Amino acid sequence: MKTLNLICGFLVSLLLLSCNQDEVQVVENAIAKKSMASDDADWHIAFDVTEAFDTVATEIKEKILKHQLVAITVYGEERYCPWAVPDGHMGLVIGDDGQTCGFNVYLSGFNGDRIYIVSQQCGQKNSNYFTLPILFGIGSSLTYGALEFNKNNRQCYYRSLPTAFYGKEVCLFMIFATDYITSGYGYYKRHVPRHIDVTDMEWILVEHKDYKNLDLYPRHPL
Repeated sequence: MKTLNLICGFLVSLLLLSCNQDEVQVVENAIAKKSMASDDADWHIAFDVTEAFDTVATEIKEKILKHQLVAITVYGEERYCPWAVPDGHMGLVIGDDGQTCGFNVYLSGFNGDRIYIVSQQCGQKNSNYFTLPILFGIGSSLTYGALEFNKNNRQCYYRSLPTAFYGKEVCLFMIFATDYITSGYGYYKRHVPRHIDVTDMEWILVEHKDYKNLDLYPRHPL
């Protein structure tokens, strides 16, 4: 009887592990899903994140220009969270090309001196609102929430938050990995998480016809 109980417990553990992995995959698929057959007048959103990178902004821009930005992740977390996404997870994978986190990077401004992150998904041209799913949490606690953008007043707010984040001060965090190498996780350097307060930051609208012509990163280095 004791042996039977041990076997049953082991099978239940495997089932729970499988369910957790399936939930993570569903989240990643939801974030990665891109708009099909987008109209040229559909609109993406972009944030100028240059100031968030502070003293390393110039270095980041140089890495981008040299095609050495090889992986990124963008995710929601508590502002003072002491942990960061581990290497090889949540978009910090060579060849992911921003699919998991749903964002890409491009340079703009005078002489390309501004760093922007832009959503891969887009809002419909006839709608004044765009709801964008965002990864929340780290590792095993991975789930998702959503940002909503109002095209008329250019406001942005959290449309939904995972239960664990109710009543807490949350921000979007970015991690950029640079310098491709063939060993390890595929990059030599990753820049510490930088956070942006999306509810207090201006965003711009990028029509899909312009989005298609942007020089987007990261790119698969192979």
